[in-house]
Amino acid sequence: KTKRRGPRLTGVSKQRRLANARERSRVHTLNANIDRLKDILPLFPDEKPSKTETIRIAAVYIAHLTELLENTEKP
Repeated sequence: KTKRRGPRLTGVSKQRRLANARERSRVHTLNANIDRLKDILPLFPDEKPSKTETIRIAAVYIAHLTELLENTEKP
């Protein structure tokens, strides 16, 4: 009885598999950082913003904090 092996991976499919792994890692890192951002932002407890909304809210919040800082530094 011979063992059945799957098809040998060609150079291209190995490259594709590695590229897919890199992409999964990139997306995982991005999602983790967006989750950290959600933890930092002042949101209502039942708010579940999308990734895009989270980034938009963060930009608005940063602009608000910058404005507050600029106003408190002026005599």
